Amino acid sequence: MSNIRKQDESWQACQPGTLAKLACLDRRLQRRQFLKRAGSAGGLIGMGMMGAWMLTQGGSESLDNAPPLKVMVPSDKMYGGILCSKVKEQGELFLDGTLSNSVVEQIEIHLESCFSCKDFIDSLSEPDSTADV
Repeated sequence: MSNIRKQDESWQACQPGTLAKLACLDRRLQRRQFLKRAGSAGGLIGMGMMGAWMLTQGGSESLDNAPPLKVMVPSDKMYGGILCSKVKEQGELFLDGTLSNSVVEQIEIHLESCFSCKDFIDSLSEPDSTADV
């Protein structure tokens, strides 16, 4: 019993808030460890899925037959659900009246907002002054 009394006599109470701080630090440490584990597992799963996807896509021979990528140029804007490049591609057909009603409507909406394409279509519709000479 004498050992117990000696320990009791040397024991001092913690300052108020010390245990709460320690508990908070412990929770933080546990969260960090969880996030590290979850992040590592997520990364491995993602890499595995990417590898499986790449295997299903085939080798370089599939790239030879792939259609060219259509890249939107910064000046290629979309108004009315149609890009400037498409309006310019279909300009002659638009003027000839051979496009479907939905495409004509898209181009007309586009031309209301895009002055560059409007100028382009206007230049197509102008009669060529050198053709009569």
